[in-house]
Amino acid sequence: MAIYLAELIDEMRDLLGDATDTLVPFSSKVRYLNLGLAAMYPKIWQITRDTSITISSLTTREYTIPAAIASGQLLTVELETGSATGVYPRVSKYDIISPWTTPIITIAEDLTDRVGARLRLTAATQITKFVAADYAAAGSVLFTGPPMAQGLPVLYAMSMSMTRILNARMSYDKLSVQIQNNAVGPNDIMASSNFWMGQFLSQLDQLEMPFPSTVA
Repeated sequence: MAIYLAELIDEMRDLLGDATDTLVPFSSKVRYLNLGLAAMYPKIWQITRDTSITISSLTTREYTIPAAIASGQLLTVELETGSATGVYPRVSKYDIISPWTTPIITIAEDLTDRVGARLRLTAATQITKFVAADYAAAGSVLFTGPPMAQGLPVLYAMSMSMTRILNARMSYDKLSVQIQNNAVGPNDIMASSNFWMGQFLSQLDQLEMPFPSTVA
């Protein structure tokens, strides 16, 4: 079943009692959810494939790895049997160069009859970040991670949301400040934030996905 950003926003609104995004603006909710997606990697990931590299000549063996693949854990390297054949046998002889800069893949296999063939790279990458300007747009933005993990970004975002009313310039000893915050002090706020983060970390450990040894 498809899960959309709007559903996660609705869950946050309900938990925060913030139906109009007054306490935590919509843009902040999306940003916190995206921080949650980033914190889930590498324990929770998605499969990303790229076929943008085409073998240009028999002597050209080095190719820049696309950013979407380079940001994750490379799982398999496959090379088409010829131009536009759609058949991708596994490449066993390759090397990755300069992982600290722009990574380059070097193909060491025989490239005879492979000019024009596509290289297919498969990686385990971070779940795609949410991009939505408003709630209406969020209704068509998909959560691309595994359905079992849909609640994780909400838990992380809730932890972040709990800290928004902290203000170091305010004196919590003043009665006016206590009333403004419903008699809730910094320790209570941080305890609530830590609760949500604890739930996130606990479920993240339970749902951890080991990297596969092979990819179909």
